[in-house]
Amino acid sequence: MAESVSPETRQASTGDLIARMTEQTSTLIRDEMRLAQAEMSAKAKHAGTGLGMFGVGACWPSLASPA
Repeated sequence: MAESVSPETRQASTGDLIARMTEQTSTLIRDEMRLAQAEMSAKAKHAGTGLGMFGVGACWPSLASPA
């Protein structure tokens, strides 16, 4: 499989390539952390809604029965 390499990458020094790789890796990790945080927030909201419904369901018989 042949990969195309830009002329500036072909001429870059090893130090430049390592610096670019480090920058891209840290950007990737930050983006993945933001994505994971957004996914966990959505899951927590969904779980909170489910727990709220469960709580109401558990209390409903005592609210509905005559005292």
